[in-house]
Amino acid sequence: MNWLKPHKEMNVLDVGCAWGYFLYGISDLCDQATGIDINPQMISSAKDMLKEKKNISLLLADARDLPLDDQGFDAVVSLGAIEHFPESSKALEEMVRVTKPSGIVVVSVPNAYDFLNRSYRSLLIRSGRTQDYMQKYFMPGTLKKMMADAGLKDIEVNGYGAGIINPPVPGRLKRHSVFRLPEKLHYSLESKNTFLNKYIGHMVMAKGVKKD
Repeated sequence: MNWLKPHKEMNVLDVGCAWGYFLYGISDLCDQATGIDINPQMISSAKDMLKEKKNISLLLADARDLPLDDQGFDAVVSLGAIEHFPESSKALEEMVRVTKPSGIVVVSVPNAYDFLNRSYRSLLIRSGRTQDYMQKYFMPGTLKKMMADAGLKDIEVNGYGAGIINPPVPGRLKRHSVFRLPEKLHYSLESKNTFLNKYIGHMVMAKGVKKD
């Protein structure tokens, strides 16, 4: 959220909005928010969760072919979505296309440096099994280059969710619970651009500014 600097005149797009958790938080801080997802069930869930929000629009659409005009959004966000497409770069190019000049694009994807992700991949390879859905992992440098190739500048890269410091998440599998540090220390580390987050974090996140 610090990267976005939301304000009441901002028009925001969430690509791969799922059930709308990001839209729920941003809607009170911006003028208009739009969410797109390729999964009809996700759009249905988002409509139910966001039904009280009057400044949110939801669209069933493919991130690689957005049914949106050029340069329509001040900020475009995609949190844990483009890794599910074989053509991740195409989805990012579409995000940049619909962003206004000097607008902000923020993307998060699974971090290839996360030792838990690496271990999981190795286990799948050794057992001859594969995940039941497409998911790719990105090194911080790979994501930074992909954003530059898509037409973004002033790119910053960070990470979050380092496996050894993740706190419990209510209602979800405590995947990292064995490695958990006290919650106050977790959030202190999580808020800083640390080596731990960038190179061990579960997710890598990057922000870029669209060239004029």
